[in-house]
Amino acid sequence: MVGGAPRGARVVLVGRRRAARVAAERLGLDAVVWSDRRPAGVPAERHLPWEGVAAARRALAGGPPVAAVVALTEAAVVPAAELREALGVAGTPAAVAERATDKQLMKRAVAAAGLPCARFATAEDGLDRAGLVARLGLPIYLKQRRGSGGRGSSRLDRAAAVPDGVPPGMLAEGAIDGEEMSVEALVAGGRRLFTNFTEYVEPGWVNLVPYRLQPATAAAVAALLDRVLAALAVDRGLVHLELFLTAAGPVFGELALRPPGGHLLRLIELAWGFDPWRAWLELELGRQPRLPGAAARWAGTRLFHPGAGTLAGIAGAEAVAALPGAVELVLARRPGDRLEPRLGTGQEVGHLVVAGDERDAVAETLRRAGELLVFELAPQA
Repeated sequence: MVGGAPRGARVVLVGRRRAARVAAERLGLDAVVWSDRRPAGVPAERHLPWEGVAAARRALAGGPPVAAVVALTEAAVVPAAELREALGVAGTPAAVAERATDKQLMKRAVAAAGLPCARFATAEDGLDRAGLVARLGLPIYLKQRRGSGGRGSSRLDRAAAVPDGVPPGMLAEGAIDGEEMSVEALVAGGRRLFTNFTEYVEPGWVNLVPYRLQPATAAAVAALLDRVLAALAVDRGLVHLELFLTAAGPVFGELALRPPGGHLLRLIELAWGFDPWRAWLELELGRQPRLPGAAARWAGTRLFHPGAGTLAGIAGAEAVAALPGAVELVLARRPGDRLEPRLGTGQEVGHLVVAGDERDAVAETLRRAGELLVFELAPQA
């Protein structure tokens, strides 16, 4: 590690992601968690209650100077930026954080930069049902302006289902005819230091890294990310870009200025052979982490969620855990638990992580797991 804050530097972790706390501990950092509730294993003196930026600033006053404030979740991006500005800490400004979390501001900035993205409409456009269908076509996707993982989104296939105007707080988008994928990158000084492509084998359920794109496609995807970073004025951090591969080239979907979900950083760790959580914290502290030039293997994950209901039983767990390349099978629910509807990709009742030396072998294990693991829901009364 070159330059930057010394070992023992104080950092504020905004949100609850255990992997970030583990990485901070391994780096010997003085980590404080600012979150809505205190995570298990975090002492009370290391936790800042979620009582606003002013209260967090007062709680930190008089202690060691804060070297970095990092956002671990989508909801944490703006508060983390506001706390940075209140403390005078370097990092993403609040205005950039707003653009990176409000889909309306994001899409407008990307479109203004001339980048390809889905047709969209907002409540301010004043379009009625017919106007929305005429501009966007069918199907139409209604999305929350703020949020992640597709929570609160809906697909409208019939004109009769389209609202008579975009509801407040929502964004309407037209469909994109293409293959969805993502890019994860570590950025410093507006320049990508590390780039990973993720293959959405089954969008929302199965992801695999790295995605071995054809060289021309990989170059076009990387160029799109660079132009998006410039359009949104993102200068540093860990970014997650969702996009579509179309016949006309890559098309912008959304950008997240925080660690991705879906256990993607775990997959990057297994495939690329380094800890991306640690590398990200080092960058935020002004250090230069050691980063690999290429992935050495493949890694993938399958998420599980059988839908809403009461879980009666789970079959096939031993067979799934014994599949070739299986690294870990996590089942977070037990028979008798009440399962809520899956409203976004961030919701799961368990997941399987797989790693191996061949992409197709990893993909086959992930496919087989979907067949073998069976969740039984109790009949509705």
